[in-house]
Amino acid sequence: MVITEYIRYNNDRNIDSLFGLFGSIERNPFGLSKDEKREIIRLILSDFSNIKEWWTEELSTAGMKIIKLLGKDVDGSEAIYSEKGMNTLMKVGGLLDKDYVVDTPTSREALRCITNCILLREFTKQYLKQQDVIIFCVHLLNAPNLSLDSRFLKCRILYFMTIGRPDLVERLIQLDVISALENVNPKEQLY
Repeated sequence: MVITEYIRYNNDRNIDSLFGLFGSIERNPFGLSKDEKREIIRLILSDFSNIKEWWTEELSTAGMKIIKLLGKDVDGSEAIYSEKGMNTLMKVGGLLDKDYVVDTPTSREALRCITNCILLREFTKQYLKQQDVIIFCVHLLNAPNLSLDSRFLKCRILYFMTIGRPDLVERLIQLDVISALENVNPKEQLY
């Protein structure tokens, strides 16, 4: 039922109904069968990999929150932890293009998903390493207008990436991560 509704609302470009559907999933994520969960995650990730121009920032953020929520239980969330899923999250999170700074509510939710993925399935680090995410994070931390929340999430990714990886710590030192971290304004508040 959830899957057919999602496909229908998406095909009809019915933003209000998609919001309602995301809201009902958020209120009762355990109401989905494992197969429904697997399929809704696959569909939402697919929509993020082929960006829907008509999706508003608010709808995109709501969709990414569903990915984050459902991904907290790895059973049935395999698509999130796959190379394709991680690449989609990195794309939405703004970690694949160092020349273009992305700092939106949706990108920050994607960064939260990435940190959850690293915590729950350590093997996902390999996908970030393949994309040189460490370089992108250090570079993006130097961006002048990056929100404190986005800076924190990028630092968190760097932290989780380096656990048990002295080679990556050495790489961060070579990339002069200290200078990038000095750009974080401790007086700025998240609220």
